[in-house]
Amino acid sequence: AQAVSSDGSVIVGWATTDKGGEAFRWTAEDGMQNLNALLQARGVDRTNGRIEGAEWVSDDGMIIVGAAVNPNGDYEAYVATLPR
Repeated sequence: AQAVSSDGSVIVGWATTDKGGEAFRWTAEDGMQNLNALLQARGVDRTNGRIEGAEWVSDDGMIIVGAAVNPNGDYEAYVATLPR
């Protein structure tokens, strides 16, 4: 875990999977979710890289900031706003 929303209902961070480090979002309702899969399921195109880390979350838990790896293997920052 790296960050928690202001009311403690959303936790973000990273975990190791068979693909390497991957970002996650946790809520009591949904449990631990892979952020790449969560965004893709909500209509965000994730074919141009992989989100590895989640370092910050907004007070309401809907905006996440962290590090991603692009198809060239370079790290870059991202800001993800989750659709409601």
